[in-house]
Amino acid sequence: MAQKTLERRPYTNSELFSGYYLDERLRDRDEWDCDKEAREAFEEIKRAYDGEKDYVDGYKEDQLCEHFVDPVLDALGYNRLSETKLPQGREEVDRLLFSSADDRRDASILQKNNEHEAMYKRGVGLLEAKQWDFDFSKSFSTRRNYANASSQIRYYLEKTPVEWGILTDGRKWRLYATRSYRTDIYYEVDLPELLEEGGLEAFKYFYLFFRPGAFVEHAGGSFLDDVESESETAAKELGEDLQDNVFTALRVLGRGFVETNDLDIDPEDDEALDELKEQSLVLLYRLMFVLYAESRNLIHPDGEAAVKEYEENFSLDELRFDIHDEIGGAGKGFDDAYSDRSTTMWRKLEDLFALIDEGEEDLGIPPYNGGLFDHDEHEFLTQNAVSNRYVAEV
Repeated sequence: MAQKTLERRPYTNSELFSGYYLDERLRDRDEWDCDKEAREAFEEIKRAYDGEKDYVDGYKEDQLCEHFVDPVLDALGYNRLSETKLPQGREEVDRLLFSSADDRRDASILQKNNEHEAMYKRGVGLLEAKQWDFDFSKSFSTRRNYANASSQIRYYLEKTPVEWGILTDGRKWRLYATRSYRTDIYYEVDLPELLEEGGLEAFKYFYLFFRPGAFVEHAGGSFLDDVESESETAAKELGEDLQDNVFTALRVLGRGFVETNDLDIDPEDDEALDELKEQSLVLLYRLMFVLYAESRNLIHPDGEAAVKEYEENFSLDELRFDIHDEIGGAGKGFDDAYSDRSTTMWRKLEDLFALIDEGEEDLGIPPYNGGLFDHDEHEFLTQNAVSNRYVAEV
């Protein structure tokens, strides 16, 4: 049976959920059957964006909220209160979000009576907005109780009884959970990109996670609670498969080294076999390191041109997608799809590993000093290559 073709992910998941769950299991949930509601929201948000896209870059924060962020919230079905004071302290949250008008009205009465803790308990989420294309990790110039925008939304969640928070600059919509205390744990979508390129199926990765119904608790928890819990289960199951996958990859890689380089290894030569296994493991560690780093945006080229060059010439994730498309789209096997003589993929991996080991100032990538990618320490990998057929399968 042909393998399913992978598409570019319509989201960035930084450890809040399981990427495997989002890719493979989310569509099995009943909530995924929401085409009518999602299409209506898509069309309304698209109209709002098309009307403002030539101006959003010049808007101040309050203007961006008024002309784009609030229309998005309206399209999703939220009620809201603006500039709501925290239960303690002088800070104000840009928007306190409600799933119904009745809850918003009740909260307004509580707000008037300065019952801020009770007011927040009526809400389902917080939203903090910044100017268009704002750097959420950039340190604020003034002294505050938080260092940057990411820590600001985390601070607000800690100071209120609300479980989920949204940080947005209009383009990026980022979701945070109260129980995840690190600022680098979040789920994010690029909304304009989904509106312009993604289509309805990709847009659901925004709609399902940012609509009011995602936050509302039902028997046992909310949609977001369920996704978080089921992600943990899926991650455990995936971890159990990892050991089998590593053993399979080791066998394929070992055969690839032998076949590609005509290595004459005596089956009784334990020293040669141990070296082959050890260096194959080093390569697998390198691949997993890079895939993890790319998924977390830890390899972050500086500037649009640098990002494009990295993706076209170095990115392991791009290579992985290309392989999935080639195998899944055409229903081919690895023997049919890839040469057992050409080593172009291996050369690309060598360029990538050298880039990580040595860094590249022009791309804004610093060197990695851990030794994993060092050529001198792993002479076997420097002297031997693996053909495309085996690299693709690994």
